Formats: sequence, C-alpha cells, structure tokens
Amino acid sequence: MKIIFILLMVNLSIFAEVNDAISIDAQIDKIKNAPAAERVELMNAFKMHISEMNQEERSHVISKMQTKMAVKPDTPQHQAERMQMQNSEQISNYQNMNQNQAGNQVLHDVSGPQSTKPSSGGSFMNNK
Repeated sequence: MKIIFILLMVNLSIFAEVNDAISIDAQIDKIKNAPAAERVELMNAFKMHISEMNQEERSHVISKMQTKMAVKPDTPQHQAERMQMQNSEQISNYQNMNQNQAGNQVLHDVSGPQSTKPSSGGSFMNNK
C-alpha cells in the first residue's frame, strides 16, 4: 500500500513538473506575441509566478525566457523594420532642419536689416 502511494505521489510530481513546463512555455509564447500594453500585464503575472519558485527553477525559467525572447536581427523583417526606422528618423531630421530654417528666416524678416550706423545719442524724451 505504501509503495502504491509513493508511486502515485511520484507520478503526480512528474505530471506537475511537465504541466508546469508546458504552462511556462505557453506563458512565454503568450508574452512574446502579445501587444505592448498587454505584454506588461502578462510579464508582471509571469514574474509573480517565478517568484514562487526555488532558485534553480527560477534560473532555468529565466534562461528559457531569455532564449525564447531573443531577437534575431538578421531576418528580412527586422532589416525592413530597421530601414523604415532609419528613414523615418531622416525625415524627422529634415523636417526639424526645415522648421529651424523657416524660423530663422521669419526672425530675420521681422527684425529687418540690422543698421550699422551709430545712434544719434539722444533719447526719445529729449527729441521734442
């Protein structure tokens, strides 16, 4: 009877570990594929889950998370995204440069040409 009980407990323990591993993989995949706003909430729940683990389990899960979440920068999609970001940065820089030039031109037009002649020395009140 004790042997059956022990075998049952061992089987339940193995099932729990396998189920937990599937749950961890599912959580990681869900986090990876979630939109940014939802990803924050999922990540916080994931952190709470791993905080309940012992150090060895936690280390294994964090390593798995880092491996699954690693960005592969050489894919064509990432190259296209990087190129699009660079193009938008260049456009933004050109727009800022044009706005600065337009602002400087307006300031120059408003202030008019600067006179290089010395002032007459009198004040407004003395010129009656």
